Amino acid sequence: MNEGKRSALKGKTVLITRACLQAAELAHLLRQKGAAPYVSPFIRFAQAENLRPLYAALDRIDDYDMLLFTSVNGVRFFLQAIRERMPMKDQELWQRLLNKNVTAIGPKTAGMLEQEGFQKLFIPRRFKQEEVVQLLLEKLPPGANILFPRAAVVRSHLVQRLKKHGRTVDEAIVYRTLPVEEEKEELQVNPKRRDIDIFTFTSPSTVRAFDRWFNTYLFEPQRMQVLKSVTVGCIGPVTAREANRLGYSVHVQPTEYTLQGMVAALDRYCQNREA
Repeated sequence: MNEGKRSALKGKTVLITRACLQAAELAHLLRQKGAAPYVSPFIRFAQAENLRPLYAALDRIDDYDMLLFTSVNGVRFFLQAIRERMPMKDQELWQRLLNKNVTAIGPKTAGMLEQEGFQKLFIPRRFKQEEVVQLLLEKLPPGANILFPRAAVVRSHLVQRLKKHGRTVDEAIVYRTLPVEEEKEELQVNPKRRDIDIFTFTSPSTVRAFDRWFNTYLFEPQRMQVLKSVTVGCIGPVTAREANRLGYSVHVQPTEYTLQGMVAALDRYCQNREA
């Protein structure tokens, strides 16, 4: 297509490390630019082993002034846990849940909630921690209660700042991020052949899982050669910080923390390099 012909990503092979179910959208966006996505998931998601804290929170759902979701996965596993415990025929309880105020980070998260029937949604204009905190402080008075279904490993700065300003946050782990254990010797990163041009990371967990494989599969001289020859793109500052911590130079980080923003930023970076 014409967009692909104009793009500096045309013909470049781009490694997608995110979970299999979520790789398709990024692959589609890259194909639209004429790139060749190489999907090799390094992480997968699973329901939390202990859902008792979530069920305890649901038993007193009326005590909460706001639900907080920071990802599609948070919504997916939250609803999965509810449906496993609560029959859909219990319309009264389900309606009480749908009537809650909800803060959703990102359009995908908000879209999933809307599809499920949640209507009282608050969406920060930007997906930065400061804007999320500011929105919640504006909507909720001191002493307000927030239920935050989340991953087992997640940054706590958001929760700490809310608590510092007098809001109560109950965290309920609803899912885990696990490394993909399958062998990945078929993933070629030969520095001489330049099989892959761009590494993409969409979360700190994708960086950590890739790094474990990278350090196991290649010796130090080969790793250095590869890192000199590829472009590294991260979806946002948290992911970029983890990549930097593990020794990766991040070349691309969009100002809009979405897949569309990352692909556009990669395109601009490649155009500037070729200019």
